[in-house]
Amino acid sequence: MTETLNVFDFGQLLKDAKAGAAWPEGDYDFEVAEADAVTASTGSPMVKTKLRCLVGTYANKTVTNNFVLSVENPGALAIFFKHMKAFGLDESFFAQMGQSDLRPVAAALRGRRARITLGRRMWNDVPQNQVNGVKPITEGLAGGPGPGQGIGAPPQAATVPP
Repeated sequence: MTETLNVFDFGQLLKDAKAGAAWPEGDYDFEVAEADAVTASTGSPMVKTKLRCLVGTYANKTVTNNFVLSVENPGALAIFFKHMKAFGLDESFFAQMGQSDLRPVAAALRGRRARITLGRRMWNDVPQNQVNGVKPITEGLAGGPGPGQGIGAPPQAATVPP
């Protein structure tokens, strides 16, 4: 029996690899496209997210980020809740949850938007995106670094007269 091998366009794969490198550092506005409550390899609970860029050169491209709930570290807890607040999940949201796991948090994050500051880190000698900050979107949308990148408020849903 002969094995069928996949055929690849290595020229295109090289282009894709170069295009997949880390984005320029700066602020980008994202929407949470996916969010799941999972457990990190360290055993810590976390919300694993896929964030979809809203505008600019990277519109509709995604970045992943894990929001880890480090219950043993008050500083890390403060950062977790600060990031959640940027997405609109404030103290009253968590107070209403009472005792729970992170599944309601993951569900509530889906579709929410925030301005995220991307930095870079090296992993295996390849630059990777790194979330350095999460803030609420307070004005217009930011498409990344550089002049004229922001293009205004997100599109509004069409309204149909009664």
